[in-house]
Amino acid sequence: MNEIIELLKREIPDSEILFDGGGSRVSIAVTSPFFSGMSRLQRQRYVKKLLEPWIDSGSLHAVTLKVSSGEEI
Repeated sequence: MNEIIELLKREIPDSEILFDGGGSRVSIAVTSPFFSGMSRLQRQRYVKKLLEPWIDSGSLHAVTLKVSSGEEI
């Protein structure tokens, strides 16, 4: 899953990423000012699109995402 973390860090500037779980069930929290001005849905879709190769291949099955700009309380 290091590939996923590396991809997220590369594609989402100034990101802080927390990755938990293993196998096909993971929880990913991504915080970055990159997401400022995006709705929750837009943030989720952006990250999920990056994860598509793993989701489509079945490597990831159950993914819980928490995506924020860091500005939320």
